[in-house]
Amino acid sequence: MQAYGLGNNIQSPLVGLIQAFSAIAVLVYSLLIDKNDYSSLSEKMHSCASQLGELKQKVYPHLDNKFDEKVYVEYREEYHSILKLFETHSTNDFRGDYFRSKLEMPENYIIKDGDWWIMKLKIYVAYSINFISYPTVFLILSWVLCWLWFGAVPVP
Repeated sequence: MQAYGLGNNIQSPLVGLIQAFSAIAVLVYSLLIDKNDYSSLSEKMHSCASQLGELKQKVYPHLDNKFDEKVYVEYREEYHSILKLFETHSTNDFRGDYFRSKLEMPENYIIKDGDWWIMKLKIYVAYSINFISYPTVFLILSWVLCWLWFGAVPVP
C-alpha cells in the first residue's frame, strides 16, 4: 500500500510502528504455534487412547460381576499408570470433550432437560475458548487495514 500510495493514512508515522509490531507479532505467534508440537502431541494422544481402549476391553467383562475391590484397585492403578505415561491430559483442557461425551452416551449419564441445554452451552464455550485467538487476530488486522485505507475508524 505504501508503494502505490493507497489509503488515507498510509503516510502516517504510525505505519512504520504498525509494520514493526506486526512483524514481531507474526514471529511470536508462529513460535508459539511451533512450540505446541502438534504432531508429537497427536501421536501421544493416539497411543494413550489405544492403551485406554485396551484397558476398557479388559474391564468390560467385570461390569456385570459383583464389586471386587482387588480387581478395582488393579484396574485403577493401570489406568493411572497409562495417564502418567503420556501426560497428554495435563497440557490440554478436555472439558468440552467430556461434556460432549456425556451427551452422546445417555445410557451412562442421566441428564435432565434443562441440564442438557446448559451442557450444550458449556461445550460451545469450551470450544470457543480454544480458538478465540484466530478471530481476535483477524479483527485486529481488519481494524488496522480499515484505518490505513479509510482513515479514522471508530473503535467498537
